[in-house]
Amino acid sequence: SQGGACRVHHCERRFMFQDKWGLHPKTRPYSRGMKVGSIIHLFLKYGIDGQEKVQKAVYESHQKLLDRIKKGEDLAGDLAREANDLNSAYETAKVVVIIYWEKFPVKNYVETLSREKELKGFLDVGGMMLPVIAILDWVVKDKRDGGVWIRDTKSTGRGVDAILVGYSYSFQSRFYRTAVDNWTEWAGDLRGFILDIVKTPAIKCCGKDEKQAAKVGCTPAEAYLQRVKEWYTENERGGDSYMTSRALPFVDPLYPAEFSRSLLKIASVWSRPLDDPENFDRDQTKASCFSFERRCPYYDLCMSAPISWPSQIEAEFQFVKPDEKRTEL
Repeated sequence: SQGGACRVHHCERRFMFQDKWGLHPKTRPYSRGMKVGSIIHLFLKYGIDGQEKVQKAVYESHQKLLDRIKKGEDLAGDLAREANDLNSAYETAKVVVIIYWEKFPVKNYVETLSREKELKGFLDVGGMMLPVIAILDWVVKDKRDGGVWIRDTKSTGRGVDAILVGYSYSFQSRFYRTAVDNWTEWAGDLRGFILDIVKTPAIKCCGKDEKQAAKVGCTPAEAYLQRVKEWYTENERGGDSYMTSRALPFVDPLYPAEFSRSLLKIASVWSRPLDDPENFDRDQTKASCFSFERRCPYYDLCMSAPISWPSQIEAEFQFVKPDEKRTEL
């Protein structure tokens, strides 16, 4: 997968734990930003008329969290934090998407070709047939000229530019382009990417909105929507773009030299024997050990001798049964 391929470049040892061994933490720290982003993704997937589907998905997610808590799986309290915050995260995601649709209304010349399309195959990399799997969230066609675009939704707590910087030559963009070129009928019409990027607001719906609603005669949800709009406006005045839908046409060849070298490295790491962890290097720059303000979940394993791993793994991790989505690159 694209994620596994990127982990090869960031930290081979994490790639070994997560992608080759199928080792995953039993729980993970709750991130409100990530949860809001996931719900935004659902809203954009189902569209303006699909809000009931989003509500249903959020409700089912809440029920699963409660079931896991009852089973005693909430080791650090993160499941409870997520369950308690889920409705608030939904309200935030909803107002963000309402603002997005106002700013970027659906164009009648844009046709959806696929949603969550899974592409699988083998890529010849230096004589090695590398198994590849790619999931394209959204593929659209511009009916005016027949051009096909891979569309991707990104949410961030940072500015829009943080996502846009270097995206056109990022491994992710080249990986998906390669998958489309090899395993779809759209290869000849593919033009580039469209990135839908939103900055998630740092404010929640709260008592302030209830007071404002009573004062002006509207619902708390409407008052919250207005407050988020004002928050975005203030951010833009400070030079911080908060929302965009940006087309990034391809400018490089399909296999530029740097991408080809990346694929060769991935093939090399993928083929290494699993019987010795020393075959997979840790990130000596330490950049992967603490990224996005979070410590890597495999850090304690990296810091301890392999002889102590069985007890740590039993206490903190679970083995996900290997399947194509987990083990293919």
